[in-house]
Amino acid sequence: MIGITDDVKYLGSWILPSGNSVDVYLLPHRPGDPPGLRHVVLRADEPPSPSWPSEDFEYYQRVIVPGLAAAFVSADGVPEGG
Repeated sequence: MIGITDDVKYLGSWILPSGNSVDVYLLPHRPGDPPGLRHVVLRADEPPSPSWPSEDFEYYQRVIVPGLAAAFVSADGVPEGG
């Protein structure tokens, strides 16, 4: 479990067709990491795996991944397209 602090940014939550819930957080840069490296934590009732129903995997690819990309750009202060 991660501790939520001002340095941890909430990127979003999604509920997959099966009812599985996914929450995603962006962690701060860690000392010693290369410049620009950020860590993302995905917390799910059932983490992504081959056992996911195909509808959940499709939803993850079609909805969550693009949503995360947009949330990351916004949270990290990077202009879209840059």
